Amino acid sequence: MQGNGNERLRREAIWAARKEILNRACTRLLQFDVPFFLWKGVDFAFSLYEDPAERFMSDIDLLVHENYAGMASSLLVSGGFRRYSPGSGLFTSGIIGETKFSAGGFLLELHTHPLYHPSVLPGRIPPVSMLTPERKTGGYPAPGWAETALYTLINHADSTEISAWQERDIQLLSAKLDDAGWEKLAFLSVRSGWGERIASVLLKSGGDPPEKVVDVLNANRYKRGTRSENGTLAALKNMGGWQKAAFGAAVFYRALTGRKPGREG
Repeated sequence: MQGNGNERLRREAIWAARKEILNRACTRLLQFDVPFFLWKGVDFAFSLYEDPAERFMSDIDLLVHENYAGMASSLLVSGGFRRYSPGSGLFTSGIIGETKFSAGGFLLELHTHPLYHPSVLPGRIPPVSMLTPERKTGGYPAPGWAETALYTLINHADSTEISAWQERDIQLLSAKLDDAGWEKLAFLSVRSGWGERIASVLLKSGGDPPEKVVDVLNANRYKRGTRSENGTLAALKNMGGWQKAAFGAAVFYRALTGRKPGREG
């Protein structure tokens, strides 16, 4: 029993130290009005687990818009973080979707996209600039549950393996989605062009999506040379069996009013 108690104390001490690094980074970005969102581990520790220390974490993940990538990177470096991978030009130009920093023995990653190579995604997803801070997690902004699930599932859809704690994240994320959330996730997933991959991750992880969602996602099989079939029209076509036309109308309204739905930047 004492062994378990010591392990718990160790986890809590690591979490407390990691939270200090998180606060240091977020405070630095807030001081200079750089918008950001918590994502993955630190978000889920606060929002999905009763005890944040229970959520295993290898790094701290923050989402920033591509237009702020250079500023955010410079602010972290001038604030005492060490940037070590990769060159900042690849990150700030959008060629890659993440770059790494370290401080106090902890790893921090800035992301502008859920994929390391954004260009491999055949379709489009809401960019960070279009995400809204629908939640506060640990005192910091986080996107809505559907968008959070989308980014997380796309991130895992490009991986060969999913760990036990990542599977648990997906199960807990799925429990946060109501009918409207599942519908939105399905629409955005189809629009990404990776609907079938996302369905595979959900099912493999025990996310328990509604059967209709699985049907919609599995109808979205990306094939080379059919990129045009992975946009808004294809998503609406695949979603045709759903009775809630208002969501589709809202998407067209955003398109007509000039809000760019382009690939995450």
